[in-house]
Amino acid sequence: MTKAAKALRQARQRIDDWPRIEHQQTLRDLKLVFKRGHTSFAKAYEQPSVENFHEWRKEVKHLLYLSRVLGSLWSQMMVALAAELKALGKFLSEDHDLALLREKVSQQLEDTENRAEIEALLALIDQRRNELQLTARFLGERIYAEKPGEFVERIATYWQTWNAETKVDPIVAG
Repeated sequence: MTKAAKALRQARQRIDDWPRIEHQQTLRDLKLVFKRGHTSFAKAYEQPSVENFHEWRKEVKHLLYLSRVLGSLWSQMMVALAAELKALGKFLSEDHDLALLREKVSQQLEDTENRAEIEALLALIDQRRNELQLTARFLGERIYAEKPGEFVERIATYWQTWNAETKVDPIVAG
C-alpha cells in the first residue's frame, strides 16, 4: 500500500507538468460554438434549405468535440450531452445524404419513362427527411434550450467544481 501511495503521489506531481487547458479561452470558445449552433439551429427551421441544415450539422459536430474535451468536468453529464449531440449529428447527416440523393434522383426524372417509380422514391425520401428534421428539431430544442451565456455559466460551474476536486489529494483525504 505504501508503494502504491508513493507511486500515485509521484504520478500526481507529473500531471502538474502537463499542459493545461486555458480556462477563460476555452469558455469563450465554448460560448462561440454554442452560439453559432444555436443560431444555425434557428436558421435551419426559419429558412429551411439543404445548406442551412448542413451548416447546423457542422456546428453540432464542433460542440460535440468540445463536449468530449470537457468530459472530465462532470463525466456523466458531459457524456450524456455528447451522446445527444452525436445522435443529432447522425439525424442531420442522414438528412443531408438524403437531400443529395434526392437531387441525383430528381435529375433522372427527365430522362425516364418510369416517372411513377421515381416520383414514389422522391416521396419516400421527402417523408424520411421530414421525419429526421422533426426529430432533430425536438433534440435541438433540448440541447439549445439555454442561451449561450447561460450554457457557458453552467459549464463554468462544472469546471470550478472539477478544479476544486482535483486539488484534493484522495490519499490524504481518504
